[in-house]
Amino acid sequence: KWINSTSPQDTLIVYYAGHGISKDGEFYFIPSDADIEDSFTWISFKRLKSYINEIRKIIWLIDACYSGSIVKGRPLRAVKIQKEAFEIEGEQVIITSSTGNEISQEMPDGSGGIFTVALVEALKGDADSDKDGWIESGELYEYVKEKVIKLSEG
Repeated sequence: KWINSTSPQDTLIVYYAGHGISKDGEFYFIPSDADIEDSFTWISFKRLKSYINEIRKIIWLIDACYSGSIVKGRPLRAVKIQKEAFEIEGEQVIITSSTGNEISQEMPDGSGGIFTVALVEALKGDADSDKDGWIESGELYEYVKEKVIKLSEG
């Protein structure tokens, strides 16, 4: 086992900020030490997911170019949300910084990815739109989406 879960109720949060690429409809994480010319050094989303398949509840937060290709072509169903960059698959939530054919944007001042800046604000409590003390996946998505639109100027 790659990650040991102590209980079926455990939730794993996978956050990735870095390079990504979509090739043949598959999303790949490109680590900083990878060779962009050698796909053997890339890590496919499908492969990473197989390492942690024993954990049912996973929240994927991915700030990488082309990361929306993870959910491309799948029927997306979430409460009042229909967007390529958000999916609920069983008990997994996937929120990505871009669609499958978009490059993720950085902050103009170099302080990081726009998605990550919005995500940090959201998790500090700004996304709790109903003020119940909990940030639900829909609230998180809506806050990050609106903040990214604002920070990226559309």
